Amino acid sequence: MTKPLSSLQIIAIHYLNADRVAGELLPLAAYETSGVYGRARIPYTIIEPELPKAQRVAEETDNLGLLGGAVATAVARARRAGKAILMAGGNCCHITGIFGGLQDAHGPELKIGNVGQIR
Repeated sequence: MTKPLSSLQIIAIHYLNADRVAGELLPLAAYETSGVYGRARIPYTIIEPELPKAQRVAEETDNLGLLGGAVATAVARARRAGKAILMAGGNCCHITGIFGGLQDAHGPELKIGNVGQIR
């Protein structure tokens, strides 16, 4: 049985891999100003997980893991608060943070589906 969505958490990823990118490279601001999130007709909030410069290390895969941890934390908090999740921006590297947060909130036995865009 499913229940209607009551709120939505947008996880806005301003990174490609572990590198923060300028706004014009990702359409996140355009999504928000277009009103597309409001079309869900439920309250929504936007959070932007960050990899602070002070946490960066020489190994890029470690940086990607740290960023994924920040994404996972945001997702787990939102799910525990009963919010649906929508990742916007980023790339396929960031989905592991989404999955990790869902597993943190719901347990490792959770069956997860993924809808993505292929270019």
